[in-house]
Amino acid sequence: MYRILKRISDILISGLLLIILLPVFLLLTLLIYLTSGFPVLFQSVRIGKDGRQIIIYKFRTMINIDERQYLKNLISGNLGPKRGNIKAKMENDPRITNVGRFLRKYGLDEIPQLVSILKGEMSLVGPRPRLLYEVYHFSERQKVILTVKPGLTGLSQMARGGYNNFEDLINLDIEYIKKRSIFIDLKILIKTVLKTISGRAAY
Repeated sequence: MYRILKRISDILISGLLLIILLPVFLLLTLLIYLTSGFPVLFQSVRIGKDGRQIIIYKFRTMINIDERQYLKNLISGNLGPKRGNIKAKMENDPRITNVGRFLRKYGLDEIPQLVSILKGEMSLVGPRPRLLYEVYHFSERQKVILTVKPGLTGLSQMARGGYNNFEDLINLDIEYIKKRSIFIDLKILIKTVLKTISGRAAY
């Protein structure tokens, strides 16, 4: 029953939000194009339920350059403040545009993922969509994450920033899977909305 109710709520809420946010979607598309050109969307291959590859879309928040060349220049000291190590230089990542910072602050860069939810590849609430190299290093215990759809929000997504340890974030996803229910999903959604409104959506 939980899975049926979850899918129904995913369809209803994501569909409604796409309709309501359509003017915002169009406005952000224009804003990104005018300030940094195409492409407006950023796409990334992630691992979904049962280990299937899915493509998630976000509004692009970084400057439109070859990232490998950027990192090469950064490491060589040609870009960014010289503060001794790469981590320090990346704290205020110069790749992020001014519009991108605003989008991340309020979680607006995530809006395109509502389409993935409507298609059934993602859910509103679930584990963080993982990259292939992350899944490759999963232990047998951690592979339980691949038994459910990844979520737009969830325990690990909400905690990111307070938890920098990969294992801690994985454990939060496993904890969610063990305890998930409509009530817990609703609680996470409410917290996500409050965090977004307060401008603390970036994680």
